[in-house]
Amino acid sequence: MRMNIRYRFVALAFFCAISSIACADDDLTLKYSDWKVRARPTPDSKKAGATPFDEELIFKKGILTTLYLQKQGFVPATYHSGGIDTFLKWGCDQMSSTGQKIAWEGIADRQHRGDWKMDGSIVRTLPDGASINISSRVLAKHCQS
Repeated sequence: MRMNIRYRFVALAFFCAISSIACADDDLTLKYSDWKVRARPTPDSKKAGATPFDEELIFKKGILTTLYLQKQGFVPATYHSGGIDTFLKWGCDQMSSTGQKIAWEGIADRQHRGDWKMDGSIVRTLPDGASINISSRVLAKHCQS
């Protein structure tokens, strides 16, 4: 009877390890997901005239598309990401036709079961080199099919 319990434990541990490996790519990737983000300027940037905005980030085939900023001339751009365990760090630089740059940096966190959480920063650099710092917080995330 004792051997039987040991084999059950080993089989259960093996199944859990395989399940973790099978789901690891889903847990540590932004591919085919989109996120609703609330971007808020830092106090210094607010004084310089920056305003809050809501954004939708779409990650698809290695490209980040931003719906709100796209209307302001920022084109979709390649993003980079990498993570370990339950954290995924990502970044992307978007350019506009007017010479402005948006630098996104974020950390997606899935420490607990359920939806991910994401926090990050956005730095908007104007053509004259002036920077506007903005923090971002995710409102909701859902996967695309």
